[in-house]
Amino acid sequence: MIDQAEESLKLRLRALEVSPPGAGPQGPQGPAGPAGAKGATGATGATGPAGATGAQGPKGDPGATGAQGPKGDTGATGSAGAPPTKLTQAIAGQTLPVGTTNVTLTAVPTGKVAMFMIPVVFRVPAGGSWNGNAYQSCTARVMDGTTQVGTDVIASSGPTGDSQPFSVTVAVGGYTFAAAPVLRLITTAATVMDAAQLMGIAY
Repeated sequence: MIDQAEESLKLRLRALEVSPPGAGPQGPQGPAGPAGAKGATGATGATGPAGATGAQGPKGDPGATGAQGPKGDTGATGSAGAPPTKLTQAIAGQTLPVGTTNVTLTAVPTGKVAMFMIPVVFRVPAGGSWNGNAYQSCTARVMDGTTQVGTDVIASSGPTGDSQPFSVTVAVGGYTFAAAPVLRLITTAATVMDAAQLMGIAY
């Protein structure tokens, strides 16, 4: 009787046992899970190397003209220059022979800028009158050594029998003599020259 009861109990227990699952098809994918929390900020990276220098940019527009500056102070008064030296020399009247006569102008200094004039009067030849049939002339020029200064001043003969004198003016302006200047007179006939006076300045 007891054996039957145990057998009956075993049968019931076997009926209650869960059979192992079969190898059925895979079920659908489940829904995505919720997003994870934000990760922590990473550390700052090291500074990279300096970049190469860029090309030069185009030239800029010119700037506007600046305003005019104030007037400067008046400079100091300069020292007064030396006054010019007055030049005078008397030249004796004389009869000029045919040929060349030199008169040294001792009043004119060398190495300074000089300007002067000499009015000269030539009278008739020693014979008493000009001879229009022969060319008679009196030439005056100024020399600096062997260099002529300025141009010739010439008095030429008048008609035969004429006794009128000729007046000429020898002039030099703004010249520096290296050697003692000379008044050179060149005549083609014996001619009388009146006394003359050199007048001028040098500085």
